[in-house]
Amino acid sequence: MYVEEGLNKQVFELFLTFSRLEYALTRVSGFARGADGGPVYGDWQKLAERLGQEFFDVQKADPAKTILWNAPPGRWTVTFDALGNLVPEWRARQAPAELRLSFEPVSWVRNCVIHGESQDMVPRYEQLVTAAVAVLGSSVEACMERADLEEIAARYTEARIQEPSH
Repeated sequence: MYVEEGLNKQVFELFLTFSRLEYALTRVSGFARGADGGPVYGDWQKLAERLGQEFFDVQKADPAKTILWNAPPGRWTVTFDALGNLVPEWRARQAPAELRLSFEPVSWVRNCVIHGESQDMVPRYEQLVTAAVAVLGSSVEACMERADLEEIAARYTEARIQEPSH
């Protein structure tokens, strides 16, 4: 793993903040999604819509965060060679313009870190991880300041690592 001073702490913050916020979404009516009998997932699209375009415009204008939307991490895509063999190819991607997909670049950073498939992230690793953590932090703060999202903030705050029972 590419490591610079403080990066391990930022990666930990990314996982912790993302997971706690996703947990909070799964516990608040209207912010959970899933199929009957299947796992529950946080509805990041619903959160993006509720936070609104103005919130994301501010995030995208912040020089420390703009990398997420201007130069998000790439992804592996399927291509086939002349013989029909699958050849994975790393390609750059564009951040989505739709409000409901505004958290996608944050999840892309998290996924790249989890899977170790950083490729083009390596030179920009610290910037992308730090930006993702900052956007998630701003999201939690925004939830704390809004009555319609305060239950998400409360669930986020009460999420914790479970203690072993004795």
